[in-house]
Amino acid sequence: MKRDFDLVREILLAAEAQDFNRTQPIAPTGFTNEEIKYHIKIMVDGGLLQMKQHPKIDAPAPVFDGLTWEGHEFLDSIREKNTWETIKKTLKDKSLGLSYEALKSVVVTSVKSALV
Repeated sequence: MKRDFDLVREILLAAEAQDFNRTQPIAPTGFTNEEIKYHIKIMVDGGLLQMKQHPKIDAPAPVFDGLTWEGHEFLDSIREKNTWETIKKTLKDKSLGLSYEALKSVVVTSVKSALV
C-alpha cells in the first residue's frame, strides 16, 4: 500500500482532537478501513503515534493512545490547510518526492523564511 501524507495529516488532526478520550476510533472520510489501519501502524512504527498494542478492531477503525512529541511537532508544522498545500506544491514544483524528510526540510525552510 502506498503512503498517503494527506491521510497522515487527517489522522494526526483527528487524534489531537480526541484529547484524552481515546475510546473513539479514528476514521477520516474518503479512506478505507484498511488504508487507515495501515497508516496508523506505520505512524506508530515511525514514532508519530503511541499504541500499546496493534489493534484487532474490524470497524470502523483502530483506536490508539495518542500523539508522541514528534507527532505533535509534525502536526504543528502542517496543521494549517494553506501551509500544507504550499508545502506539497513546493515539493512538486521542485520535483522532489513527498517523503517525511523532504516534508520536514521544506517546513524548516518555510519557517526560517517567515522569520526573516
